[in-house]
Amino acid sequence: MCPPALIALMLRRRLPVTVLLATLPSMATGFLWLAPMAAMYTVASCAVRRRVVVGAGAALFAATLWAGYTVGAEAMTWSDHLIVVQVALMFSLGPAGLGLLARTRSELRAHVAELSASQARGWPTWASWSARPGWTRSSTSTSASPKAAAGKAPPQPAQVPASIDSSMSATIAESQVRTSSSAFSP
Repeated sequence: MCPPALIALMLRRRLPVTVLLATLPSMATGFLWLAPMAAMYTVASCAVRRRVVVGAGAALFAATLWAGYTVGAEAMTWSDHLIVVQVALMFSLGPAGLGLLARTRSELRAHVAELSASQARGWPTWASWSARPGWTRSSTSTSASPKAAAGKAPPQPAQVPASIDSSMSATIAESQVRTSSSAFSP
């Protein structure tokens, strides 16, 4: 059982799901536990769809449970059953979680490199656009590049006539006086 699993590990970057399926018998028999875990890590770090990762993790969980129950299954207590389930969860979720974490880290690293290259070219970031007075996300141009929007002047806020402004201030002051006096009256 072990030599095919070890040979299959050499192809894990090209065919991660196939290699995991080829290494599952070594996990189910209990001979080699590291090969399926390495294959599960590769599946989680390379697979694009989450369903593939969930299916591969479920297959590894089932193979680990099978290995736990084939060794001395006749005299197992409830605590032994719980230990088998815990070990199966650790052996299937651990590599899957680490693989997803590695994939997320590489995606974030690529995104930061893209943003750094964008700044090096002189393209402004959203933070520099939003720092301008009067600019909001809805008021920016929908053009293809930020350089095209840079030539436009920011929209000016609407001017309120002085007569409306003074009457609104008086109305607000009156309503505040009424609410404060009514709050303390018996």
